[in-house]
Amino acid sequence: MIQAIVTDRETLSCVSMPVSTIDDPEDLAKLFKDLEDTVNARHGKLITVGLSAVQIGVLKRVVIINYGQYKNLIMINPKLSEASGRMKHDEICLSVPGTIKRRTRKQYIRVDYLDKHWNPKNQVFTGMEAVIVQHELDHLDGRTLHDD
Repeated sequence: MIQAIVTDRETLSCVSMPVSTIDDPEDLAKLFKDLEDTVNARHGKLITVGLSAVQIGVLKRVVIINYGQYKNLIMINPKLSEASGRMKHDEICLSVPGTIKRRTRKQYIRVDYLDKHWNPKNQVFTGMEAVIVQHELDHLDGRTLHDD
């Protein structure tokens, strides 16, 4: 189900909790479906390329990427394991409407995560894909475009 995007700074500043095997599988399946539905919905004139669970009000370490070769890529408990290079990019965020911030991001990143079937994954992202993933990882740690 498409969920409302959280814009409340207090909620967005919270650090998300890791997902574990003791979490209710039905709740997790609903979260994954809600993220997929919400990331694929139009939000005004914006096309959503990534979303974190906190942006739909769930304080769990889950993000979805929907850009380039990645269609509805769910990452559970993602961790940046390697990063290099630098690039500047203007970023926007559904949770901080009307704000554009120029940020310096790593151009190359490697992320360790679990897929939605609990399989461990290790993925390299470069360029714009790396920017999107870093933006979503920031949300999991309670950082938004408000923070600089």
